[in-house]
Amino acid sequence: MEEIYITKNLNLAAVLCCFPSDIRFLGTEKVHNEFVFKFSPLKQAQTIVQKYFSGEISISPRELFARQKDLKDLIFNSRPRI
Repeated sequence: MEEIYITKNLNLAAVLCCFPSDIRFLGTEKVHNEFVFKFSPLKQAQTIVQKYFSGEISISPRELFARQKDLKDLIFNSRPRI
């Protein structure tokens, strides 16, 4: 079974989406009224997260904001309409 990286942090998920050659976005899942974002492979995702928090990587703001918007669209479009 493939190990996956899961986060509910939208900003961190957007960072991981900025590295499509290293990380695969597997989708979202609703857990206890919150959406989580799933990525694979686990080790590469953990490495990028660690480098991000230690300031070892930089991301184009335009790319980061675009990925945040994509993820928000994904979440809001998957909610049931009232």
